Amino acid sequence: MDLRRSGLTELGEAGATDDEIRSVSGHKTREIVAAYVLPTDVQAGHALNKRRHARKADGGRKHSSRSTLS
Repeated sequence: MDLRRSGLTELGEAGATDDEIRSVSGHKTREIVAAYVLPTDVQAGHALNKRRHARKADGGRKHSSRSTLS
């Protein structure tokens, strides 16, 4: 893995959004960022924690059927 990919992946693991990563890397599109930032279990954990936090803030109400996660 090259240093650029490592650094950008570490930003993702730290919870940086795609737009934040693009501002650091200088990439113009999210598709290019996706080529450098490898999905990790840490990022999946951050995403699930954000979802839990949002549901807790929303009083635990179920959202539209668009989501397959419960």
